[in-house]
Amino acid sequence: MTVIFEPQFYERRALHHFAKTREVNLLINCRVPEAGVPLMRQVEIDGLVRTDGPAIAIEVKSTRLDERDVAAIRAWYRDVGFCNTVVIAPDFTADAIRKHRPHARCELLAYRPNEDAIFRWYEAWRPGWPSWVAAAIASGRHHFRYVLTRASLRGGRVVNQIAKRIYDCDGVIRDLLRLPHPPARVYWSPQRWSTPKDVYRRETGPLALGGLGVLDIDGTPLHAAMHACEIGPRSSRCDHCRRRSLGEARTAVRLWPNSSPALSGVIDSGNRGLHMYFRASHADMMKAAAIQLAAAGVRLDFGASASRRAVVGLPGSLYAATMEQQREVSIDA
Repeated sequence: MTVIFEPQFYERRALHHFAKTREVNLLINCRVPEAGVPLMRQVEIDGLVRTDGPAIAIEVKSTRLDERDVAAIRAWYRDVGFCNTVVIAPDFTADAIRKHRPHARCELLAYRPNEDAIFRWYEAWRPGWPSWVAAAIASGRHHFRYVLTRASLRGGRVVNQIAKRIYDCDGVIRDLLRLPHPPARVYWSPQRWSTPKDVYRRETGPLALGGLGVLDIDGTPLHAAMHACEIGPRSSRCDHCRRRSLGEARTAVRLWPNSSPALSGVIDSGNRGLHMYFRASHADMMKAAAIQLAAAGVRLDFGASASRRAVVGLPGSLYAATMEQQREVSIDA
């Protein structure tokens, strides 16, 4: 059976594997400049290696590729101006290897991430939750969801919580160890629910009981106009994103409306940004405050604050694409 990995998980793991084994820095999710075309509409490539000669473009696919797949990728990159390409995938068919591997300008690299390391990480997991997170989860009213590293036998990659209620770290672990594949992401709902397991299963949905509000600050848009994200042999995360998101979080705190909920803490997302948690009695309070911040020029991802059903990365969990834990951080300058 063909293995299909979760695309975002596989792409970052594959790009970091390349950077680590080749001892190079990579620009990732790069835009190819085109006159008169807005930045976010420009063609995006997965990875770019800058050399003294022609740059090397990297294309990552999360499933097996055949000869026609590779030929289409090579043709596409030639059309946008790249002669040298590296194609990374879990596997290649024999015809793809026979026809394309001899070409010096197109390298085929088969890579499979070590998924067992994720389960081992959680077997010894101690999340180190701040008191406000532990108290929230102890209510048993928060919803949990898991994005798997690969599709299950039924074809899905997103799994609803298995237990009816989860009250602590051990409850999360019991759920995780029952999954068919390791979790690439562990999500929770900052808002509390009358029947948390049913948040996405009933048309009407359970009763919202209030809880925490979240502002999601993504570092990528803050520097994308100047340069792409960059990773290296020793880090699968972009340092530009980390620094920019910290600066934007400080601005958000400075401009936060006095009548809005108080800040509980800030969690590093493990990837590109930060999650700022506030003691909001209901999601509408956060949405209104987020709109005020955006009007003042703060760059936010509205996904986490636009809906009471929104889920974000669970504090203390593993962002498996980077193998970084989501920890509480200080935003003090």
